[in-house]
Amino acid sequence: MPTNENTPLLDNLSSGRRMAANPSALAEYSDHGWVAAGEHAQATDASGANLLPYLHGLRRHWVLATALGSICGSILALAVWFGWGAQYAPAAFLRVSTTPEKILYQTANEQRFTEYAFDIYKDTQRQLMTSPLVLTAALRDTKINSLPSVRSENNPDPVAWLQKELRVSFPGEAEIMQVSLQGRNPAEAATLVNAVVTAYMDKVVNGEIEQRRARLSELDRVYTEKDAEVRRRGNELRTMAKNLGADEPEALALKQRMAIQELADYQRQLAQVTFELNRAKSGLQLQQALLANVDNMEVSQLELDKYAQADPVIREMSRELANKQLMRSYTQSVAVPGTASRHVSQHEDDLFRVQAQLDEMSGGLRESYLRMKRSEIQQELQSYEIQTMIFSAEQKTLANEVERKRRETALMSGSSIDLEMGRAQIAELSGVLAEIAKEREALGIEVKARPRINVIQPAEPPKTSVNLPARVALSVLVMVVGLCIPGALVTWLDVRSQRINSSDDVSKGLGLTVVGSMPLIPARVLRQLGTSPERHQAWHTRLTEAVDGTTARLLRKADMEQSRVILVTSPTGGEGKTTLATQLALSLTRNGRRTVLVDFDLRQPALDQAFGLPLEPGISEVLRQENTLDDVIQPTGTDNLSVVAAGRWDRQALAALANGAAGPIFDSLREEAEFVVIDASAVLPVADTRFVSQHVDTVLLSIFRDVSQTHKIVAACEILEAFGVEALEAVVTCPAEHLRGRALQVEAGQVG
Repeated sequence: MPTNENTPLLDNLSSGRRMAANPSALAEYSDHGWVAAGEHAQATDASGANLLPYLHGLRRHWVLATALGSICGSILALAVWFGWGAQYAPAAFLRVSTTPEKILYQTANEQRFTEYAFDIYKDTQRQLMTSPLVLTAALRDTKINSLPSVRSENNPDPVAWLQKELRVSFPGEAEIMQVSLQGRNPAEAATLVNAVVTAYMDKVVNGEIEQRRARLSELDRVYTEKDAEVRRRGNELRTMAKNLGADEPEALALKQRMAIQELADYQRQLAQVTFELNRAKSGLQLQQALLANVDNMEVSQLELDKYAQADPVIREMSRELANKQLMRSYTQSVAVPGTASRHVSQHEDDLFRVQAQLDEMSGGLRESYLRMKRSEIQQELQSYEIQTMIFSAEQKTLANEVERKRRETALMSGSSIDLEMGRAQIAELSGVLAEIAKEREALGIEVKARPRINVIQPAEPPKTSVNLPARVALSVLVMVVGLCIPGALVTWLDVRSQRINSSDDVSKGLGLTVVGSMPLIPARVLRQLGTSPERHQAWHTRLTEAVDGTTARLLRKADMEQSRVILVTSPTGGEGKTTLATQLALSLTRNGRRTVLVDFDLRQPALDQAFGLPLEPGISEVLRQENTLDDVIQPTGTDNLSVVAAGRWDRQALAALANGAAGPIFDSLREEAEFVVIDASAVLPVADTRFVSQHVDTVLLSIFRDVSQTHKIVAACEILEAFGVEALEAVVTCPAEHLRGRALQVEAGQVG
């Protein structure tokens, strides 16, 4: 759906999802992001343009912007460097090593220099070279102080003048420091430069050597203090272990594990007995209710007939009645005229007698049937009473044992923790002491090493002068400008694409209800979560907590609205819908809900590979009526989780889907499981999801930060609403540092 910066995209959505925080306010999208129409003018007047979308655009493309800016800036800097003529001045050169000179060891102080950028150290030396301390020391020499340029009337403060005119640089960003001074008299300028360099070597470089000696003395003092502390803590730990009666850590750990295992066994037995007791009580109540209402029980004629057939006396009399009727009919047919009435009358008397006896027995049949049911119910009632007594006694005994074991385990755990913490503290202190000893030994040797800075060439009067710092400054300036222009252009183009920057763009900007967030986990980590949980435990924990938060919201909605069929989709591909559907199904199973995960992404299926299951038969075969739903439901290694693969897709399956064949499938799935999670195809590329969405309770739209675009999300929402979707919510995938705030908002009910 094409849009421009002036198009109010939110107006295309249903009014039920507009600006949850202020239902009466309109919203509009511009280059500054989603803002309320009533707040846009105020925000613009108060703080100017909103730079947040531009910062997100720069974050997404900083590598490209830096590369283009580096090329552009380098070209401009080189043009200025070679296009501007050179000016000359006397200069002295010093070698500044990247790392301090060492004889054998590398000390901790030197490691600190290596860890930080070498540029920081060079900038520090540049500032020290032009510091008042060094320049004042250089001007104390009478020969230097009497130079005409120093004593000039234009220089009332020689130190400030020299600080302004002296140039310190590192040509080519190498280890060479160049100290120069521009002046009309080359010899005088060279003399001044050499005087400053000499003062710098005396005050700064030799001062660093003295600092290293002072550091060695400080290390000796700290080593003595830490050694005494380690000895003191060791004595305290030995006393604690002796009081606990467990000098060996393994013995105490074994006793603790055994106590915990016994506690777990008793708790498991208690839970089982409690369950059986509740079941026996329920059965007892049911039988008591049946016994109380047995006299009022409605007995159908069919039940009485079955009961009568089981009675041997009634069955024999019914057979005799049938024989009498047969004899009467036979006599009527073969008797001689004139004698038939006499013989038939005799048979009718017998028939009437048998019928009367049978009617008399049938009249008390219902009472006999109720006596039989009462006897059966009383037997069941006695059985449940015995079970209730037995389980009650077992429950009381196990509860006492659990409480005793719990107190024993808590006491042992507290002692073990104190002991382990003491050992850990001693180990940590010992490690610190070893590091101090190592550093002291290394510094004792390296204090004799050569200085890090050495003069390699004093200043000499040049034949021509050069204004090198000005060239460097102008080159740096145009390089910065060249670096910024491509970055600004790339950022502006990215803002025009209207990508999602945060969950607020979805909940407040688009008005969609955000029910949760997913952490942005690298693909290589996501593939290995199931095989190496210890290595990626932090990622696994973030993912589980995020998905469980979304599941809690869905479970609450299911309890209130019977929303049990959940369709997971996205506006376009590559926005994390399959990962969301899979993790959501696993989270539901962790909550003890029987769940079926259905792969309705028929054209690009993925669940079969994710769970290591065959692709077919699947939902496509069910749509073509080649298999039943029971044939394609495949169990997984996870309890309560079944998967229906996509199957082999073709045009016939799509035609069946378009003609409503999915309706009976979803009816069967609702009976099969408590929850049905559907991994559907993207909404915009194909029409498959549009047909499926008509049969679900809730649609979750997977939105990927920095990938999803607002106009595509709006288009997908319009399509789903056109197909009758009412419950449309979103889950946003974003970096882990954005999840805590969103999770708190979801739990507090502030989102959507």
